[in-house]
Parts: sequence; structure tokens; C-alpha cells
Amino acid sequence: MKMLRSTLLACVACLAFAANAQAQINIVAGSNLQTFGSAPPSSQWSTSFYTHASNPASNTAAQNTAQLQTLSISGIANTLPTSSTNPPSSDSSARYNTTNLNLQTIPTGNAATFLAARLTNGTGLNVTSLNLGYDLKIAQSTLSTEQYPGHYLYYSLTGASNSWTSLGNFGANGTSSTPTLTPSIDIPVGTWTSGSPLYIVWIDDNADAGTEAAYQIDDVTFTPTVVPEPATLALLGVAGGIAGLAALRRRKA
Repeated sequence: MKMLRSTLLACVACLAFAANAQAQINIVAGSNLQTFGSAPPSSQWSTSFYTHASNPASNTAAQNTAQLQTLSISGIANTLPTSSTNPPSSDSSARYNTTNLNLQTIPTGNAATFLAARLTNGTGLNVTSLNLGYDLKIAQSTLSTEQYPGHYLYYSLTGASNSWTSLGNFGANGTSSTPTLTPSIDIPVGTWTSGSPLYIVWIDDNADAGTEAAYQIDDVTFTPTVVPEPATLALLGVAGGIAGLAALRRRKA
């Protein structure tokens, strides 16, 4: 009876894990294109923001990083609000634009806005690198030079506090006539095991003065580099050996 109960509990745990994995963005071989034809669920894309008690709109890149390190992914779990305005209106949260069918950030009244993507490795293999690509459009002119243009990016394999690794700054000051930027970032995940999560966070800093530029994210791709299983490598080795032996025999003939 005890063994049966343990087995049932294990099955329940497996089903719960599978349900969670399916709820996140399931990464398989290929580009895993996200076009945002509908509002994404918070299990895949989520948001939050923070302010300073003394001066809500004043912060530094170091302060943004320090604040993120205090958070686990559960602290960036709000559903993206929606907006239909074009160009985008300002808000403290990242939002889904129902007119442009993309994600947008234009912080106001807060120090920085966080946008998180929640992924699961569904390739069935270990992943050594993940290429992140997307279109980044400056959708509204900024009336003053931004202190930190664009977004700062971070990733974590656990989503725990103090686990976030910086990927750098992506974006530029500009006007609505600035062409769409197309960042392409190789995330050195080391060994991202099959079935495990990966989290990516964009931080949009609020300008110290003037109107913040509006950034829109669209056509996001997540392209994994996988490691073949040892059995697959062995099979390839055998196949290569057979092909080499056949070629040698043909030459002798």
C-alpha cells in the first residue's frame, strides 16, 4: 500500500511538472517564433515594476540590477495589461498592444519596468546555447536623451533571487523615424537540461527627465543549439565508419 501511495504521489508530481512546462513557452528545435497574435498568458510573459521612495523616477543601471537580484521570477508575475493606443501611452507595467499586436514598455511614475519571458526546454535534449532574436521599434519620440537607452537584458536558469546574469544593453535613443532594430543575442546557457526552465528579463529604465521613449517588441525567436545524446553520437560514428570502409573498398576494387 505504501509503495502504491508513493507511486501515485510521484505520478501526481510528474503531471504537475508537465502542466507547468506546457504552460510556459515550450522550446523545440527551430526558431519558436512569437508573433503575439493574442495577449500572452502570465505563465509565458509577465511584468512588474519598482519605484524609489525618495525619487520614483531616478535610478541607475546598477540600482536596476541590484533590484532585480532581490527578486525571484515569482516577483515578476503580473499579467500584461492591454492597451490599444498608437503610439503607445505610458504605464508603469509592460503591456500588450491590441492594435499593433506586440509588447510595449514606456515607464512612467516608476524607476524601471520589468518584462519576463518564461521558457521550458522541450527539445528532449540538453541545450548549450539559445539565440534570442526580436524586432525592437522606437514607437514614440523621446523629448529628452534617455539616461539608459533601450532595455537591459538578463537571464536565469532557476529564476531564483541573486541568479540573474546580465546580457548587456540593447536599444538606442531615437525618434519614431528610427528604423526597427533587430537584436540577436546568443545566451550562453551552459547546459540547459531537457524539461527545465529558463527565464529572460528585459528592464526598461525610466528617464530622469522628460518623456520616456516607447519601445515595442515583436517577432521574438528562441533558437536552441542542442547536444546530441551519446547514443546518437555513437550511431553517427558507426555510420561514418561504415561509409569510410565502403569508400576504401571501392578504391581497392
